[in-house]
Amino acid sequence: MKDKKYLKYIHTLNCIVTDCEPYGFSDIVAHHITVGAKRGISQKPSDYRCIPLEAKEHMRLHHVGESSYWLQMGIDPFLHAMAILDVYLCCIGKQVSGYTNLDEMISLLETAD
Repeated sequence: MKDKKYLKYIHTLNCIVTDCEPYGFSDIVAHHITVGAKRGISQKPSDYRCIPLEAKEHMRLHHVGESSYWLQMGIDPFLHAMAILDVYLCCIGKQVSGYTNLDEMISLLETAD
């Protein structure tokens, strides 16, 4: 699912790895979590699977490989993505309940629209 407003929101957040604050639109990248994503060839996952990463960390992630990167960092990107999406939904007055993981949360959100 595409959501330009959500991507814009992601760009206002600190990097989840370095806690670096966004200095300009290009300093923070909205990284689409691809691990476990249901998608076709060359298709990005839902924008709701995004997390904010500093540009250099985003490059490093793609150099190392996504699964390896998260293991090295000791970070669960899905927990961060769920928390970020939950705060965003509260800010825009939407509520989703009854989910246990990020993909369920996104599915419930997409069916609510």
